[in-house]
Amino acid sequence: MTSHNIPASITLAQGILESGSGNSFLAKSSNNHFGIKCGSQWKGKTSFHDDDKENECFRAYDRVHDSYLDHSLFLSKNKRYAFLFELDLEDYKNWARGLSKAGYATSPTYASRLIQLIEDEKLYRFDNEHREQIEATPTLSIESNNTFSINRLNVISAKNDDTFYKISKRTGVTLRQLHKYNKALAENESLKTNTPVYLQRKKTKVRKGLLF
Repeated sequence: MTSHNIPASITLAQGILESGSGNSFLAKSSNNHFGIKCGSQWKGKTSFHDDDKENECFRAYDRVHDSYLDHSLFLSKNKRYAFLFELDLEDYKNWARGLSKAGYATSPTYASRLIQLIEDEKLYRFDNEHREQIEATPTLSIESNNTFSINRLNVISAKNDDTFYKISKRTGVTLRQLHKYNKALAENESLKTNTPVYLQRKKTKVRKGLLF
């Protein structure tokens, strides 16, 4: 959740549902806990078994951890799921509905099953723990690396001739993250002195039923 901006509850619920709590053939034979198929870009190990069609190609991993990491990369790098990352990290219901809408699974009840799992097992508590960690993180002072706080989010004040690349090197926040957190600023232009640049993701609240 911290590294890839995907709700912990969603990752856990999908892992439970797709792998039958780790007991499916695919999970036991290939450490694939998310039912991710090979796709044209996959260069790793493979496993074949029947799903929607006979003898389909699925990704195989050396460790369960690799399956969880690939699941995060699969969602965050796939344009089909890009709209999900505009949702609040605690909005697991719209995340579940969005995954279904984007075609992650063919079952028409996929979203409701994820939501039920999250609520039955209280998986949303892991999302709340993430929020509490963020809120408990000490805010850097403006004297420290030109960094200050806006609405409890860390922000850096751009220096003369600053660029996103220079700020990325100074702060350790990746270019991709900086661009995502500061969409209103031109990505390739020098920043004006004292321009506030967000170092954390802004929270966006989506009204219930607005998207799905």
